[in-house]
Amino acid sequence: MSVAGPAPDDDLAPVLAAAGARMRLRENEICEAVTKTLAGLDLIANDDVLRRMLGASVAANLSLIMELATGVVTIEQVVVPPPAAAYAERLAQRGVSADRLVRAYFVAQNQVKHYLYDEVEQLDVPRVAKLRVVHDMSDLFFQYIDKVTVAILEIHQAEERRWNQATGNMASVMVHRVLAGEDPPAGFAEETGIHLDQHHVGLVLWSDDAESSLRELERASRELASRQGGGRVVFSALDPTTAWVWVPRGNRSEPLAADTVRRALAAVPSGRASVGLPAFGVAGFRRTHRQALAAREIALAGSDQVTGYGDEGVAAVSMLARDDGELRLWVAEALGGLAVDNETNERLRETVLIFLQAGGSINAAAETLVLHRNSMRYRLSRAAEVRGRDLDESRMDLELALHCVRLVGKRLLTHDSRN
Repeated sequence: MSVAGPAPDDDLAPVLAAAGARMRLRENEICEAVTKTLAGLDLIANDDVLRRMLGASVAANLSLIMELATGVVTIEQVVVPPPAAAYAERLAQRGVSADRLVRAYFVAQNQVKHYLYDEVEQLDVPRVAKLRVVHDMSDLFFQYIDKVTVAILEIHQAEERRWNQATGNMASVMVHRVLAGEDPPAGFAEETGIHLDQHHVGLVLWSDDAESSLRELERASRELASRQGGGRVVFSALDPTTAWVWVPRGNRSEPLAADTVRRALAAVPSGRASVGLPAFGVAGFRRTHRQALAAREIALAGSDQVTGYGDEGVAAVSMLARDDGELRLWVAEALGGLAVDNETNERLRETVLIFLQAGGSINAAAETLVLHRNSMRYRLSRAAEVRGRDLDESRMDLELALHCVRLVGKRLLTHDSRN
């Protein structure tokens, strides 16, 4: 399949193919060099997510250019590669202007052409053939950049319009001022569509997958609101993979079910959520948001898809975890030898926590762990021995410390000196 435009002379076609093949052999090298150059154009700052997206965009564009150069596709078949479209959307979300994005394409084109000149120079053909190859390939590159940048501009501008509508500029500013403690200004409900004289549930929605988009999170938030009977959901983007959300609940004050949140997140790759408790009015709007933020700090230490502030131990542990150093010292005091990180102690900590949650019932704990009662008694005896004091001593502190380790993770433990 030949490229668009005048067909090359029969004697030039092999030379064009040879130049394209030599370029293809250096594709990875060229991709790395172009990505490095574009990263220096202040399009991505120190953002690792955008850096990865830039690399993916360069690789996809370069691969398509190579297919064009070697005759695999024609210029009529060229469309914007999905990674390039995703990168343009992210830059629009970050407020990076379209002209800077287009400039990046022309900077990249110029750099790729220099690689082309180097490779053509190595060909064992007459000088006139080299000049014709450079002319034809340069023209091909220009056609590609011209077509793709027009489409990229449309993608960027469409996302910019959508983003401005989604975040609601003025509405977003008003919401953040309310969060900061200011009274809602006159016309708040009319401007934002948010009625604060009801219950709201605050959430933080995010994805551990860098390829996920805020659009997916926004759709999930609307799905969640629809499952709660409608009302305008408040969606405020924090970064490319994180959003603050408030779901209106009217007079309903019961907690938002975790399964409901999971179903709403079903279409978001690696989607996760932390959830506050329902709260009424302006103060409640702020409080449920703070709870969602606190629950997220706990969620980040684990792998649960949905973490609620009302889940067992989360509220208390989130308050304790504000000072990680002090919490680690307190956990060591409460757990004694059980705070040492090893496999045996991990099993003992689980046993003790289940025992305490069962109200001190050996039979109930043994049933939960599928253990014989004698085995359960042995483990509890061994746990008390490792702890260095009876399990009934400072029992409340013991259970809370075990919850801290369960929710915050092993960073609260001490190293096994024998390892």
